[in-house]
Amino acid sequence: MLAVQLPNSVEFAAVILGISQAGATTSLIGPLLRDHEAQHLAALAGANAEVGIIRMAQARALIQGKAPEGWPPLSSVARVDNAVTDRGDALAFIPFSSGTTGLQKAVGLPGASVSANMAQFAAAIAQSGVGEHTPTMSPLPFSHIYGLTALLLTPLMLGHHIVTMQRFEPALFTRAHRNHDVKLTFIAPPLARVLAEAPPEDFAALELIISGADHLDPAVASAVEQRLSASVIQGYGMTETSPVTFVGVRGKTPPDSVGFPLPGTRFRLGAHGELSVAGPQLMRGYLRHAPIGEWFDTGDLARVGEHGELYLIGRAKDTIKYKGYQVAPAELEAVLTQHEAIADAAVTEFDLNGTEVPRAFVVRTPGAALDESDVIDFVAARVAPYKKVRVVDFVDEIPRSAAGKILRTTLRDLPRASTFPGPPQCPGAE
Repeated sequence: MLAVQLPNSVEFAAVILGISQAGATTSLIGPLLRDHEAQHLAALAGANAEVGIIRMAQARALIQGKAPEGWPPLSSVARVDNAVTDRGDALAFIPFSSGTTGLQKAVGLPGASVSANMAQFAAAIAQSGVGEHTPTMSPLPFSHIYGLTALLLTPLMLGHHIVTMQRFEPALFTRAHRNHDVKLTFIAPPLARVLAEAPPEDFAALELIISGADHLDPAVASAVEQRLSASVIQGYGMTETSPVTFVGVRGKTPPDSVGFPLPGTRFRLGAHGELSVAGPQLMRGYLRHAPIGEWFDTGDLARVGEHGELYLIGRAKDTIKYKGYQVAPAELEAVLTQHEAIADAAVTEFDLNGTEVPRAFVVRTPGAALDESDVIDFVAARVAPYKKVRVVDFVDEIPRSAAGKILRTTLRDLPRASTFPGPPQCPGAE
């Protein structure tokens, strides 16, 4: 098991494919995480502590066939973890998910699950006219399962020319479309707002935009289509499903739908619309937890349209999705209560200028002088940029059930006690 923390790059692709070729497992760690956060996830995944986390210096040495400084001989590192290399049920990747509640969990994805999802996704987007050798813009992090499967591995399998960037820059994003005649672009919803105001002449070759990782405002999607003369479709999935389970079809799916189930994917809805899925792309289970059964409960609520397309109508789980990144309220609450002036705290999602952000409710210790900026700065110094608290309200107490569970619904309904400027318009993870 080897932990990898790399930005989007040729090195990322080479290293994770090399690890797979050696029959080992890659633990995917976001490049924006601070070292202590990265180390925590590496330990959670059970990564090889002897070699540490693979970052750029180590990656370049490995690509040259050399053992990075401080490593043992490569022959002792690149051994098969738990299976021979041709067994698809061996774990290939371990990304991380907050699941339906709580702190992050290590997700065990066998090679067979990821490979199945690549084939499923390729077959599904073929219905929208996407074939082989398509110039493709992949700006989202490859360390996220959406980026890994949909933006990197599937396009590589199809022989696409992949254009990416280590950090989102609007000017570079626009220039790359023009210079490389990009026909297919993957986005998360914040990028749609950039495209809605983009110069059409720079996107003349663009034919299809696929949005995932969070809900896309259909009005924004329509504005993008009208401005760029390109089709916009949505997809849906979870880390636990490798990740894609649904995707739209160009010309057939309404803009507010996440589309149809991928080939081989089944789904069912509970009495209140609770969505469960089954298929070959499901994870084996969370590490150090019992394997899952045939069905996986997503924690999302959905309904089915008259043509079989799926619409998401809510989320039963507490996980916050900030620009496609998962943020666990419990993790932020643990950070907040480390502050000596904070007696109690809770975190929920909050719609800030159209972006879902973490909102903290804070109970001050008696006599403490603490303001919103103090809280925001305290958290920002201890977490990755995308996990930062963006809104703070001070309350007398945190509402809890008799069992001590935070009543987040009650908190979500509270009006803002103060105002705070919205996040930057750049759709990166700052």
